[in-house]
Amino acid sequence: MKATELRLGNIVKSLNQKVPFCFIDQIKEGRIRGVSGDDELHALSTWNDGSIQLQPIPVTEEWLVKLGLTTAHYSDSKNPRYELPGYGYELRLGDDGEHGVYFEGNCMTYIKFVHQLQNLVFALTGEELTIKEPAV
Repeated sequence: MKATELRLGNIVKSLNQKVPFCFIDQIKEGRIRGVSGDDELHALSTWNDGSIQLQPIPVTEEWLVKLGLTTAHYSDSKNPRYELPGYGYELRLGDDGEHGVYFEGNCMTYIKFVHQLQNLVFALTGEELTIKEPAV
């Protein structure tokens, strides 16, 4: 994973932390800082050559639910599809860990990781894709 792939708010796992995930909250002067789900600050990594010691989180159905995405009405168990923010966008889950992002039925790109999905949704819609609070 390259530091240039990350934006503030991206969800990642640090190889050095025992927290399940962190949100990137600062990228400054060769350091990346993240905040965990318990609101503790963690210095996640430093880099010299553009590489960092972070682990991307694979896109799974569990993560899509955490991010508040809903299953498309025409989805089925063999071909899970999720509606993305913005009109006409959907994510089609692939068996091989690569997931197609479609606009009005046409494949635009493939993604594997949560931070890629977050970056793509922001680029397409200007909307941040974050973990949604459970309904009370």
